[in-house]
Amino acid sequence: RREGATADDVAAAARAGLPSVGAHETDALGFNVFRRLLGSIEAPDQLNFIYKGFVRLLNNAHQAESTYLPYSITRIGIEQELLVLLWKCLEETPRFMPYVLKHCDVTEILVPICYFMLEGRKDPAKVGLMYLCTFTLLK
Repeated sequence: RREGATADDVAAAARAGLPSVGAHETDALGFNVFRRLLGSIEAPDQLNFIYKGFVRLLNNAHQAESTYLPYSITRIGIEQELLVLLWKCLEETPRFMPYVLKHCDVTEILVPICYFMLEGRKDPAKVGLMYLCTFTLLK
């Protein structure tokens, strides 16, 4: 809780959800620079850059597993973090989902998500990863 915010202010914000806060109202309850900047991305070249980055990073896991030369591709171990970031981009950027559906090859992002679900079904410790994949596919 911030200094100066009363318990009533915090409770009211929790009931009402996160309010829309202006760019210069940094002391306002609910101010979040990340959400504001993520919601302001609208240019097609920026949306394409974000999508291609997600595709490249998410495809790393199964590319590293299915290469002919062992250890020729280093696997990055941040699949769950990438899926959370993808989920936040889908939620917070209003033009990202329509752009992906209209202008991108959706199978590029579906392949790694399905791969994570296939690999995660064997390991009970990856249930969180399974939920992230399911929520992303349902979005």
